[in-house]
Amino acid sequence: MNAKKHFEKHYAKLKLESVVHSSVFGLVVGMICGFIAALITWFTALKPVWLCVLISVGSLLLTAAGAGIAAYFIKFRLTAEKSAKRIDGLGLRERMITMLELENDDSLIARIQREDAKERLSKVPTSRIKIVISTTMIVLLSVFGTLSVGMTTVSALAAADIIKSGDELVGDTIEELEPEVYFSVTYEAEDGGYIDGEAEQLVVEGGNAEPVTAVAEEGYIFVEWDDGLSRPGRQDSKITFDIVLIAIFEPVPDEGESDDSSDDSNDTPKESEDAEQTRPGEDPTDSSGGPGGKYEEVNQIIDGNIYYREVLEEYREKLRERLETEGDSLSDEERAIIEKYLGIV
Repeated sequence: MNAKKHFEKHYAKLKLESVVHSSVFGLVVGMICGFIAALITWFTALKPVWLCVLISVGSLLLTAAGAGIAAYFIKFRLTAEKSAKRIDGLGLRERMITMLELENDDSLIARIQREDAKERLSKVPTSRIKIVISTTMIVLLSVFGTLSVGMTTVSALAAADIIKSGDELVGDTIEELEPEVYFSVTYEAEDGGYIDGEAEQLVVEGGNAEPVTAVAEEGYIFVEWDDGLSRPGRQDSKITFDIVLIAIFEPVPDEGESDDSSDDSNDTPKESEDAEQTRPGEDPTDSSGGPGGKYEEVNQIIDGNIYYREVLEEYREKLRERLETEGDSLSDEERAIIEKYLGIV
């Protein structure tokens, strides 16, 4: 005798319940795998968009199907014993279990028990069997479903270059966490001058130093920086190591010494030299120019030959002209250096 045939109607409803349980379990596993697949495509900046979505959705569906089938045969597959227990839970007080146990017993007591079980079962409608899904499975399905859909959306947006990909975001975070490296930039001046500006600076790696200017004191002229730069003003950029730069100055050659050397080499009469040193337009008899009209003014001669005030005036006029004609195109740094130089000169 086959006892299971007595609750076939109820068995079909219970089988549907086991299929639902297996499907929900498979969906939970599929959502987890879909989330992981979307996370990988986002982190690796995979493109194009359709490929990211295909990988995420494909992983979800394939994994859900596989996990659902495996869960049905391993855990949720319906048997006669499970069905009997489930039906007994509707108020039959283990009559179905007992009927299965006495299935092959043809004694009077066994027959009476089976008849009683069948009579009681006929009074239990299949509608009383409710398909129940555990709260835990519902929560897991909701959480991982949200994560999977959200991560797939993020991956697609990153593939479309709307937001940053995972590797870019992690790289930016690491850079922010790494401490900034600073280097010292020091400007020094030899005797005869000083540094106008911040002489000692700390500059972040790859950054630019503040502009400085080497200024000559009275009786000296600026020669060059020790790295060969001939301009007194400078601004160093892209600093990647500690720097020490020294401004070099030289005394202005004494005008009298220049005259003596000229006497020794050329045997030129003193009176002739005095006449040559009279500036154009000067009155030779003017007592302010010195005896005999000789024009002497300290710090005006370079190498005993060049009257450098006229040279400086020429440079000053050029710089003024550049400020007037190129003022809008000059950077703030260039404008500051030129204005500072004009103020010094």
